[in-house]
Amino acid sequence: MDGVNVALREHVCQAIAAMPTQVGIRSELHPSPGTQFFPMITQAKVSLAEFGFTTEDAWQGPNGLLHTRDANGGGTFNGGRHSNPRLDALIDAIPTEPDAGRRHALIAEARKLAADDIADVPQHAQLGDAEKSAGGRAAGRRPARALGPRPVTEGPRRRALEPG
Repeated sequence: MDGVNVALREHVCQAIAAMPTQVGIRSELHPSPGTQFFPMITQAKVSLAEFGFTTEDAWQGPNGLLHTRDANGGGTFNGGRHSNPRLDALIDAIPTEPDAGRRHALIAEARKLAADDIADVPQHAQLGDAEKSAGGRAAGRRPARALGPRPVTEGPRRRALEPG
């Protein structure tokens, strides 16, 4: 398993790397500096990796993590090289959809398709400040996933994009 050698993330990676051993799969943690780690992700040289993905918009996570790699920047962090043309079409439609209701529907459909495909395997939920101050969960908000699409629902440029 690969991860960035930042103290907090390395501890998370140690815990995640130990999980497969409980079912008889050997795993080793290989922490590395970000300058080495992120190129391994973009070049698909990892089999299991932990990294966070903060976005300004609900489109950026799926585009970077789940879209088929393309010349327009889609799939830049799709280390597993997951590819689904239908998911790509949904992701491509999200940023240009002007109707908020239709945009929410596209996001929800893309999230469901990615989950059905098992396009990513969430390993842990990192609590943000809102969850920490609310005893582990902010009212009306699902925990963040380690990997995979998640609309932005907090921050200075908050956009209410979470599908209902």
